[in-house]
Amino acid sequence: MWAPEGIHKFKGECWRLLSHLYGSRAAGAAWKALFRELLVEFGMKAINLDKTVFVLQSEKKPGKMLIVCMYVDDEAVAENWPSKFNVLMQFLQKKIKVTHEGSLHWYLSVRWRFNVDASAVMATQTAYIKKAAVTLSIDPNLKKGPKTPMDDRFTVS
Repeated sequence: MWAPEGIHKFKGECWRLLSHLYGSRAAGAAWKALFRELLVEFGMKAINLDKTVFVLQSEKKPGKMLIVCMYVDDEAVAENWPSKFNVLMQFLQKKIKVTHEGSLHWYLSVRWRFNVDASAVMATQTAYIKKAAVTLSIDPNLKKGPKTPMDDRFTVS
């Protein structure tokens, strides 16, 4: 490892890193630990089923909540509590560099569509399916699946 430009390092001198380097083996784990710590400090709790999903529910306004999903260094927030979301963003911005990239359209190769009036969410993986179909030499526009070597009279009991 070389010293940054403009920094003089003497022969035999060793430096101690004060934080993990982005791209190192430990960077993902360090980021996850830091972000989890910040969410807990804010008052959020990880759900029992998945320790990368955090929830904060309002005690005074039933039904109002923030949900934060973490995947490596990508985070997404679902909320119906805009005022608390703004407080969360201000809290995080004081501690780390965060950006608000607007409404969620794509997250982890999944396309998300929301219909607020109907209280509906639709998630599709069309792009992933098409990529897999091309990789496997299957026509992605195929209406009926390809024939398989399995006997069509086979039953599972």
